Amino acid sequence: MNRLSSAILACLALVFATTSVRGMDPLPIDAAPVNIRVELQVVTLPQEIAVPLVAELMDEKTIEPAYVKVQGLLGKGAGKLIGWPIITTTVGQRAVSENNDEFRYATEYSAPAVAVISNGVIVDQTKTEPKPGEPLPSTILASTPMAFETRNTGVTLEVEPFITPDGKHISLTLVPQHVRLKGDD
Repeated sequence: MNRLSSAILACLALVFATTSVRGMDPLPIDAAPVNIRVELQVVTLPQEIAVPLVAELMDEKTIEPAYVKVQGLLGKGAGKLIGWPIITTTVGQRAVSENNDEFRYATEYSAPAVAVISNGVIVDQTKTEPKPGEPLPSTILASTPMAFETRNTGVTLEVEPFITPDGKHISLTLVPQHVRLKGDD
């Protein structure tokens, strides 16, 4: 498990912590729409710190002190805050927060070729048999990008909250994403 994936796991636990509804009075089913607020902190932490924090963030008894530890690490510079999307939505309404940059990249290239030049004119871009003893000036034509795709890089959070029929719990559909270029920290 690399450093980044450990950090993201720790952050997912933070999302669950901020959406707890324990101790809340049951919500009347026929009540006006209820606003639900979801926060996601995406941080990078060294693996030796992040892995133990994941277990602490997933345990109801240690989640609060673990959250405080994460904030302390960020304050000391031992971790880096990558993104912090906050979404407020109502029950049954899908909401998305995006903080992305578009990254365009080549997916197909033309084959490289060798151009044989005679008297300043391109004679052949494939294979040409030289005449004995006659040097042929040539140049290599690099491959050229022919097709492109675009991918968003950054942090995206998609949520859709539901209240259970008894009105005591909130169920969330979460789709967190952190996309980055390999090698970027």
